[in-house]
Amino acid sequence: MQAFQELGLHESWAAALAAASITEPTAIQVQAIPVLLQQNSDFIGLAQTGTGKTIAYGLPILQHCNTAEPTTQFLVVAPTRELAVQIGEELKRFGKQQRGLRLLTVYGGAPIAGQLRSLRANAPHILVATPGRLLDLIRRKEVSLDTVNAVVLDEADEMLNMGFKEDVHEILKHTGDHPIWMFSATMPPAIRTITETFMTDPVVVSIDSTQRTNVNIEHRYAIVTRKNRNEALKRFLDHIPDVYGIVFCRTRVDTQEVADDLNRSGYRVEALHGDLSQVQRERVMNQFRKRALKMIVATDVAARGLDINDLTHVFHLGMAQDHESFAHRSGRTARAGKSGMSVLLLNPREESSMRRLEKTLKISVQPIEIPTLQQVQRGQLDLWVDNLKKTKPAKGQMVESAMEQLMELSKEELIGKLLAQQLGGAPRGADDDLNARSERSSFRERGERSDRREGRKGRESWQDRERKSEGKRERTERADHDRKSDRKGEKKDRPERKARSKKNDDGTRYFINAGFADGLDPKTLVDFVAEQAGISRKQIERVSIKDRFAFFDVQGQEGKNIGRHFDGLEVNGRKLRVNRDDE
Repeated sequence: MQAFQELGLHESWAAALAAASITEPTAIQVQAIPVLLQQNSDFIGLAQTGTGKTIAYGLPILQHCNTAEPTTQFLVVAPTRELAVQIGEELKRFGKQQRGLRLLTVYGGAPIAGQLRSLRANAPHILVATPGRLLDLIRRKEVSLDTVNAVVLDEADEMLNMGFKEDVHEILKHTGDHPIWMFSATMPPAIRTITETFMTDPVVVSIDSTQRTNVNIEHRYAIVTRKNRNEALKRFLDHIPDVYGIVFCRTRVDTQEVADDLNRSGYRVEALHGDLSQVQRERVMNQFRKRALKMIVATDVAARGLDINDLTHVFHLGMAQDHESFAHRSGRTARAGKSGMSVLLLNPREESSMRRLEKTLKISVQPIEIPTLQQVQRGQLDLWVDNLKKTKPAKGQMVESAMEQLMELSKEELIGKLLAQQLGGAPRGADDDLNARSERSSFRERGERSDRREGRKGRESWQDRERKSEGKRERTERADHDRKSDRKGEKKDRPERKARSKKNDDGTRYFINAGFADGLDPKTLVDFVAEQAGISRKQIERVSIKDRFAFFDVQGQEGKNIGRHFDGLEVNGRKLRVNRDDE
């Protein structure tokens, strides 16, 4: 592993990094720092969040800064207030040794008057800003970018996802021909537009371009009904010692409801969403950074740009809006080479969506059991006993007084009372096992239960049925071919008719009132129908699955009336219905 000095940095920066317990550069730092120290070309750095990008561009900025010049020399643009503040704090931390360095962070949601006073008093050497507030200051002619040596766009893909495309374009128009250093986790078309419009032959560095999520993240999932979802989350929080992380929800309403429920149950958490004022957001984030809060509950938008070190867990209450959002959510943990866990709490209908996510992001999401009440209590007991053993005993008169007052209690009574006081009374929650069955397994289990009800133990094997079906289909096809040959002359002068959409020759089109939302995908549907109806999988064709329903064809005479095989079955609490599409 290269040392920081070998990358071209001054020894003083390496010493500052060592003081912060940073001794080895990350991959993006190794490849970016030597290029940015040259300061004469555009640059694109593609790397996931948490890989040390701030240091990758921050140290070259600090090394290039000439504090004798009273001008703004570097501009850093970040998508959110939180990220802008964190970048500013990081640069200040390492820039302490640089005498006379002036740095200013400006962002929306805070009074502009104080920021204007700071700008007018002394031009900052480094300006860190969010797009909206920066444009406001440019239009007021309070900020000039004419003297800027380079512009950094941090988390550029997030900036564009949040609707700042036009703002970014206008900002770059004000920077002239100065180098642009762009850092992004992905390279969507909007980013390519920026590179083609504003950049010239950029140096491109891509870290783990085939790996779209951090390899240090352990991905797990549990299937749980929506009714039990919050209780399952509490079980994990109770069971994991020193948990420190983020709970993600899709909407502001869900975020606040989950935070309120956790607080009512005695957990110290806060919600982070768009309805909070800037003062409220900063209060929550300060508490979280100091670990006065072990968890925050956030929406995707509110958590964008958060850069909190040492998060152990990310919990997803349901699937994210899209795969990129999931990658950004999970990327809040396992930062700077550390490990972390991402836990999906899904309802049974979401498992198929998770499988598609696995394929897209090339990750493996393994099941995890929701802890039982007994496991939670045992873990809490072991932790309490361990801490008790490590506690230095008190001495003196207070101990003697306590012994006199507790003399009448037996050893067992004393321990029992201490446990009741420390761990609480009756365990919370009526159901011990909160793990729900996945829809995939439940479809198979329904078929097995129906087999047992109808006494099909003596049913012939799959191979025998498939051989018979193939033979019957071949005989049917030969007969059809002979009939068509006999009528060939008659049809020669007839106009061709359009193929019917509901039936394919001897196939029958069927409707089923279950779809993607119920955990069905083409393979699951074919397996389920074939097993339940006692037909070959090869007879099932033209599968079309929608969110709440699906269509499929069944070839052969056996497929003329298979609906009766599904009588009495249910899916997600409603009666399963399979009938011919022409009924």
